[in-house]
Amino acid sequence: MSPSALSCREWGMVGGGTSLTDVDETEGMSMQNLPRGATGFWDATAGPAPSVDVKAFRAACYEAARVTSAEVRSFTRPQGSTPNFYTAVLSYRTGPVAVVCHVILPLLATAWPPAADDSGPLSFIDVEQLAPVLSQIPHFRLLSASELRQPLARVDLSRLGDGEREQVRYWQPETVGAMLFNYWD
Repeated sequence: MSPSALSCREWGMVGGGTSLTDVDETEGMSMQNLPRGATGFWDATAGPAPSVDVKAFRAACYEAARVTSAEVRSFTRPQGSTPNFYTAVLSYRTGPVAVVCHVILPLLATAWPPAADDSGPLSFIDVEQLAPVLSQIPHFRLLSASELRQPLARVDLSRLGDGEREQVRYWQPETVGAMLFNYWD
């Protein structure tokens, strides 16, 4: 059975469920040992999937825009099972920047905004003026571009669920960022 077929029946991308504070596996999370749910998939037999506080993320993006003299151009939620992240696009005089938030884990990143028809890996960047603001959001962690560009081969994936590891084998992401923030179905 292909991972796509498996995801339709037994695994699901999440957008609701329990709070992250109810999930012990996110404690001590590091980029060296990623917790269950890092792919955006969750084993339904393990109970309700956790989800991030979308309202807090959205409010933080508006605050970050205010503090850094930007405008929130758009805020998008995953449509169905893909992507596995929320996106806020902030407009600056120098151009747009995307702030992305994982649907399960309280992880944030900044990237070049993807094109409307793009479903490839995001291009992560560090945005000097945004980092201090986004780093102060309670219960969220801002990842640096260097953390996200880390080769996936150097990361311990043993805490991922069996189905998640199958998804990784199928999609073959090369970096931590490509696995964490993806368009897999």
